[in-house]
Amino acid sequence: MTVRQKVFKYKFQHAFPLVVVLVDIIPLYFFPKTVVLTVVALLAAALFWLNHKKLRIHHLPVFLLWGVLASCIIALRYTPETPSLPQSLSRVTALEGVLVSDARRTSRGSYIYELKLEKVYMQNISQTMSRTVTVFASAGKGFWGEAVRFEKVRPGKDGASFSAKKMLHLGSRNKFFAIRKAAVQAFTEKIQLVYGEKSFLAEALLIGSRDNLDPHLKGQFRRAGVSHVLALSGMHLGIIALFVFFMVRRFAGPRLSILSVNAVNILYLLMAGISPSLLRAVIMFVFVSLGRLIGARVSLMRVLVFAFSLSLMIFPGYFFSLSFQLSFLALAGLLMFTTPIADSLERVMPGFLATGIACSLAAVIMTAPVSFYYFGVVYPAGIITSMAISPVVTIYMCLGLGCLVLPASLFSWTPLFHQIFSCFYAIISWIVGLAAIVPGIGRG
Repeated sequence: MTVRQKVFKYKFQHAFPLVVVLVDIIPLYFFPKTVVLTVVALLAAALFWLNHKKLRIHHLPVFLLWGVLASCIIALRYTPETPSLPQSLSRVTALEGVLVSDARRTSRGSYIYELKLEKVYMQNISQTMSRTVTVFASAGKGFWGEAVRFEKVRPGKDGASFSAKKMLHLGSRNKFFAIRKAAVQAFTEKIQLVYGEKSFLAEALLIGSRDNLDPHLKGQFRRAGVSHVLALSGMHLGIIALFVFFMVRRFAGPRLSILSVNAVNILYLLMAGISPSLLRAVIMFVFVSLGRLIGARVSLMRVLVFAFSLSLMIFPGYFFSLSFQLSFLALAGLLMFTTPIADSLERVMPGFLATGIACSLAAVIMTAPVSFYYFGVVYPAGIITSMAISPVVTIYMCLGLGCLVLPASLFSWTPLFHQIFSCFYAIISWIVGLAAIVPGIGRG
């Protein structure tokens, strides 16, 4: 190879990242509503970077630039819906549309519904409208993709929320949402059968449903600094992925097992609901596992930036979501600060203890400013509580997943399983209850 060829190759390897950035960023600016080509380019570039073994961490600034530019452009081009309805619709009596997420139960027992409006009724007059509004009603559980009609509606003071006394289920618009609803209901019933009367904690940990979760226990998790344990994220996905991997690997090779785990993760994302933290975890797991399959060295920080950009391309509104911000900041903190903090702590304590404290402290370093800005308080007890509760929650979930594949008749004649899970529930409650006594830092 001549000197000129070597120089060209060197320049190409160092200039190509910037070219990829421009290819992905330019369509975002000119075609904010057409992201298909951008996503395809992003995925193709991701596979290239994962397989190119000569590209190392010194290209991290380029990827950070990629993520920052993509998010900034999307945020600037993103135009949220008008928060309030026109004044002419102040006499609304009924609303009709499709739920864009599963209903959430409040501490008072009512439900919160996010409704994509299709029709608005004023007495006997109807008007077509496309707008997302919030409806409060004690009308039972509603599921993502389900068409509903709210009657006896009263507008709220903000003009974007309503209260209703009656809800009519009009069915799901397509088979996917009907199958998903049936799967969620069946899975919930099996969880209740396996875990017994304390199953509401398992429902929150396995499928993200907090409808039946004790408000007092939820408050203890928050004051203990471990609210992230109740939010479906990489920890929950990792537990489920490992369980599926070891189950499938007995009958198939590692490659087929990894592909099966990715398929299960995507189905799990759709069943549990697309939340920012769970979407981030699924995207990262897919990229990391594909990198391992093709034998590439995968930089987790690099994949985190991919997940950041791709999440915002699919859901631009996530840029303003607190859950989205905390999820990415926490993982970025883990990747950047865990090793140096652990190396410092290993001088005065055992390695496993130093690593656990370093992980918790690294996440707190990145998320504390945002938490303090929004809530005015930071709970330092979470640094130690996370170490204590994570192993217990992992065993609690793994035992439950193992029992979920057993026949239902096994749990009807013996209380042994319920007693075991009740013991784990008591241990988890005791840990968070003890940690919740530690006061927070701030004006809260």
